[in-house]
Amino acid sequence: TTPVPSDAPITIPELLSACPEAAEFSLRRIETVHDVIVHARTLAPMIGISPQSYEAAHKQLGALRTAATVWAIMQFHDKIKAVGAYFRSITTGSKSEGFSPEKLIRRLASAQKYAV
Repeated sequence: TTPVPSDAPITIPELLSACPEAAEFSLRRIETVHDVIVHARTLAPMIGISPQSYEAAHKQLGALRTAATVWAIMQFHDKIKAVGAYFRSITTGSKSEGFSPEKLIRRLASAQKYAV
């Protein structure tokens, strides 16, 4: 099998395996991109991401990539002092240059494989 290019679009199974923490908080099965996005919008304020910040990221990255970023941050938000500021810096701020939600998700997915 050829490795997935690191910027190929994120698939739902990939997201679910990379971010079990975020998936656990969903009240229903995550099956579509819409489910992923709706869930991310629910999670974001719970972990300290403001609606303004989310909207700005959405404009910059698009719906799925912003949602995937929120899902990813759920995996390690307890290690981040200021989640809102971190989210802002990687999506629209100083660290956004070259930020790839796809790479972040794939890194988490491979970390999950070794965690089991």
